[in-house]
Order: sequence, then C-alpha cells, then structure tokens
Amino acid sequence: MATDITPLLPSQNNTGHHEQKLFSIVNEFGQESKRLWKLAGPAILTTICQNSLVALTQTFAGLVNEVDLAAVSVENYVIAGLGFGVMLGMGSVLETLCGQAYDATRDHLPYLFTNSKAVAEETRKPGILPGVTVLVNSLQPALSGVAVGAGWLTPVRTISETDAARTQPIHGTGRRKCAIARVVLQEGTGKVVINYRDAKEYLQGNPLWLQYVKVPLVTLGYESSYDVFVKAHGGGLSGQAQAISLGVARALLKVSQNHRIPLKREGLLTRDSRIVERKKVGLKKARKAPQFSKR
Repeated sequence: MATDITPLLPSQNNTGHHEQKLFSIVNEFGQESKRLWKLAGPAILTTICQNSLVALTQTFAGLVNEVDLAAVSVENYVIAGLGFGVMLGMGSVLETLCGQAYDATRDHLPYLFTNSKAVAEETRKPGILPGVTVLVNSLQPALSGVAVGAGWLTPVRTISETDAARTQPIHGTGRRKCAIARVVLQEGTGKVVINYRDAKEYLQGNPLWLQYVKVPLVTLGYESSYDVFVKAHGGGLSGQAQAISLGVARALLKVSQNHRIPLKREGLLTRDSRIVERKKVGLKKARKAPQFSKR
C-alpha cells in the first residue's frame, strides 16, 4: 500500500521562497517595532527623566553619601526609571490599541478571540497596527491546523450588524420632567431591573408605569429578547417610567436604523418637554388666583 511521505526539510527550489517570506516578515516586524516605540518612547523617557531628577536632587541635597551614591543611581536609573518606564510605555501602547480595536458599532470582540482567521481579518482594518497582522498571518496555519483540529477553536461565525449589536451592552439615556434614566440593554430573557430592584417592585406594581417601560420592546417584538438594566434618579416614579421608555427606544435605535420607522410612528423617540408651570407671585398656583373679595 502506497503512503505519502512528506519530507521534513524543504527542497532547494523552495529555499529561496521561504527566505524571501521570512525576510518580508522580519522587515515588516521591524517597521512595526518603530511605530511601537513611537507610542511607548515618551512614557519611558519621561519616567527615566523623573527618576533621574530624584537622584540628582538627593545627591546635591546631601541626602546620600559617596558610598550610597552608586546604589541610589542604579535604583533610580535602572530599576525605577527603566522598569517603570517600560511598564508605563507598554501600558500606553495597550491602551491605544484597545481604544482603536474597541468600537461598539463595528468590532465584535467576543468573536475575535475564538478564531485566528477572525483576528487576522479584524487587524487588517486601518485602525489596527499592521505588524499584528503580519504575526497573526504567519501563525495562522499552525493555529488553524492544530487548535481547530483539537477542538480548541471554533469556526468563524458570520454575524449581521443587528446580531453583533445584540452581543454587547447597548446604552441609551432618557429624560422626562426632572427624571433621568440611563438604560443598558443586554441579550436575555426580558427581565427589567431598575436601581437594582425588580421593575414591578420598584414601580409599585402600577400597570401603566410598567407599560411605559415595555412599550418600545413590545413594538419591535423584543419583549423576551433583551434584559433591561436602569439607573434612574430625579422626579417621581411616573416621570422615571417615561424616561426609561425613551431610553429603551434610543438604545433599540442603536441596534438597527430600521427600527426608527416603527418607533417614530408610535412617538417613542420624541422627548416629552412638558413640565409643570411655575407658581406666580400673588397667585395660589401657576394660574389659579385667590377668591375675589370686594371688601
């Protein structure tokens, strides 16, 4: 029975191709390292200068003698200056990369870490540094062949814009009279939590107020698809309930722009600006006057 034997060493014809590919990877990695140090360099240099000034201040102020000067210099320049500088520099780079990678309307982080191909596709975007793409692409065959075969990684799942928005928290803010409600929607079973309490308990079981909260979800048929978490303050329970309704409608609008027409038709995207008219001087209320007395 014939068996296919794959040579362990590459042939002489492919040696030049592999060397050229390796040189390209090293070249692009070097260019990316320059960009990396442009981000990390200022933090490292600043920390080294700060610790150097501390060492100089201690020396000229007479706080250290000649014997301790060498130890103080090593501690400030090498341990504190360079060590903390590298940590701060790498931290600033990581913060920059995370800020570029995290975009609630475009990048879908939960799916990036499940497949190396998805990572490569996301890193090709203009906001991600190209060196990461080089490293991921070079490691992709090994990761796909070993990890996927072993069941460690899952295949890439194509998701739509609506499904992607549902995998991460969606925020919306609503206002009514003096009440302000900050709403967070998450994919769930339809529970509503207001100020860490169940909505029915918080709104005292008032069916009208509970209806205000659920109207946007019912309009789009999402009453059992999202969990609603609210932080509300100001005003009364009636104003807070209507503020929550506006916040939920605005959050659902971020899921898909196609929701605008049905929400707008029901008037759920309009901020109700009506407030109680203020009391006037000489009157009992805003317009009610005291009873006229002739004498």
